[in-house]
Amino acid sequence: MALTLKGHAIIAQRKVLNNLYLLRDFGYERIEKEKDVFFYKQINPMIGCLIYYYCSKQKDYSRHGFDLFIYASTNSEDAIDSYYGANVCEIAEFWIASFHAEKRSHLSCFIELDTEKKTVISQIDKKYMDEYHYWILKDDYLLY
Repeated sequence: MALTLKGHAIIAQRKVLNNLYLLRDFGYERIEKEKDVFFYKQINPMIGCLIYYYCSKQKDYSRHGFDLFIYASTNSEDAIDSYYGANVCEIAEFWIASFHAEKRSHLSCFIELDTEKKTVISQIDKKYMDEYHYWILKDDYLLY
């Protein structure tokens, strides 16, 4: 049975809310800068995780999304400035486009990142590329 437009809208809203609840539960700080919305958490003294919440102001939840980035940062301001291109701090090449908590590989990576002890961005980059890059690409269109 095909979903109605309302059914698709409810599913899209649920996915966004699941991500927002996860970010809240894991202690991410919501930051609004200009017209953009970010979430940031200092993972350890030298590493921060920045999540860009794109299209957050639109009514259509199917356009909302979250991109996850890892920075060698000690605060949210430096990470956000680097996101805008200021090169204040180094960014890992590994990132998760369209992060969804419902994707097993995304959630596993997110949970492991939350307890990351490594403080050198190149080591973190290699670790997450080796452990998650393939699985995230494989899960790109699958939900578990």
